[in-house]
Amino acid sequence: MDTSSSAPAQSGGKDAEALLAAANLARMRRRWQEAESLCVEVMRQDPNNIHAHSLLGDIYRDQNRLHDARQWYQMALDLNPESATDRAKLTEIERMEARLSGANAASAPSAPPHSPQVGTQKLLGASPVTWVRALTVISVVFALAAFALIAYLWRNPARKPPIPTGTIAARPSGSPGPQGTIPMPNMTPPSSTLPPGTLPSPATPPSMPAPSLSPPGAPEGTMTDQEISIRDHIHRQGVLSPETSVSLVTVDPNQQSVSLTLTRVQRGAVTSTAVLRDTVIRDSIQAAQALFYAGSQFQRVRISYRMSMDSNRPIPLFSGDLDRAAAQNIQGGMDTDQLANLFTNPQWAQGLAPRTTLPPMPGENDPYAPDSNQ
Repeated sequence: MDTSSSAPAQSGGKDAEALLAAANLARMRRRWQEAESLCVEVMRQDPNNIHAHSLLGDIYRDQNRLHDARQWYQMALDLNPESATDRAKLTEIERMEARLSGANAASAPSAPPHSPQVGTQKLLGASPVTWVRALTVISVVFALAAFALIAYLWRNPARKPPIPTGTIAARPSGSPGPQGTIPMPNMTPPSSTLPPGTLPSPATPPSMPAPSLSPPGAPEGTMTDQEISIRDHIHRQGVLSPETSVSLVTVDPNQQSVSLTLTRVQRGAVTSTAVLRDTVIRDSIQAAQALFYAGSQFQRVRISYRMSMDSNRPIPLFSGDLDRAAAQNIQGGMDTDQLANLFTNPQWAQGLAPRTTLPPMPGENDPYAPDSNQ
């Protein structure tokens, strides 16, 4: 086979190159059927292999099957119009056909100038063009079947049923929502604190004891489709502060309780415990309400709130349980301490617990203890 054509690199790797070398050797030994079969095998692996098209043209040319040779040279040029070698071969074949056509016209004028050659039937019982078109149709059918299977699996998850669809409409703080939903509370902090979602950046980051507040649960990579849907639903509502996200969702098998792990990425240190406490409670309440809106079957949520500072391990700040009934009693204008008291089984990091709740868990140090200015 002439390999001087400037064709782009073909896929298939060493296997295709070995098959083409064997096909060319069979051509030189005039083992036509073997040479054709090897070229067909290459094109099964890579229908756009230019060298296989060109070599089939050489095989048919050597057998004086000019019509078949012209077709394969033309297909090689269609794949690589810049190939000067294949263009020269095609031109030579056309000249040979023209001379042969003139000789046939003199002896049998009624004969068609380009009658198909009998040897075409050796290529899987069809002409080369038909064979290539069949491969294209098979590829399209396979792609459509794969798409249909993916769509079916997406709409019919194999494990737990998806959460019922629901929306959270934006409305004024404290106003009643649609039937069966919970009004969003007024979470605006006192005027003496920073706006929600913002924290100052002091020069030195504090240290905090890390009690185990988060409940045991599967890693994020093993969440079910239902749990991933809940996480994405809460994110779409935009109710959390910009630095906070839902990092883990665990739905109880009875489909009535859910555990949410919220992680805040703190860029810089924290100096105001009042702002941090307000952010923790506000994000926890908003995440719980978004969950209750999403699924009417959920009756209880366990919130675990942690903070990640620089590259250190996340620090647990708060955990607590909130019932749907307690969430329904939220009124606009409730302050942070009132909202914090809605949680049962609360646990706080040192220095963050509101004064109206039980004392925080004991620790060796108290970096968030309120100072005289608070």
